[in-house]
Amino acid sequence: MPDLLFWHTHWSEKQQVAGEDQEEKARRNEFVQGLLLSSFLNDDL
Repeated sequence: MPDLLFWHTHWSEKQQVAGEDQEEKARRNEFVQGLLLSSFLNDDL
């Protein structure tokens, strides 16, 4: 039974890390989109 508890805890931690990775990717994508948009807008000036 301790092995089952270990794997459940390990799986839960992996799921949490995966969720954090998704949030980080979303923030990075928004940042890059903002940079691209601002560079396009600055070209028009």
